[in-house]
Amino acid sequence: MCAVLIDAVRCLAGNTGGGRKRVHLATQARRWISAVDALWPYSFHNICTALDLDPRQVRTRLLSSAHTVRSVLERLEKHLLAS
Repeated sequence: MCAVLIDAVRCLAGNTGGGRKRVHLATQARRWISAVDALWPYSFHNICTALDLDPRQVRTRLLSSAHTVRSVLERLEKHLLAS
């Protein structure tokens, strides 16, 4: 679950793919993060909950700006991958 979240944040930040693929991945990540879906086990909401993160707070930070996305990504990698 940690890897799924980090991958989505990397896609949102534009750190994956190139050209059109990068844009597509960022768009898909934004949609996944924005969706409110408590039924799908790997939804953004359920992953954040399983990782003891507040989905609303993380969503707000991720969707606010590119600078914030990079900051959140750094924190996630340090916090979650160190566990």
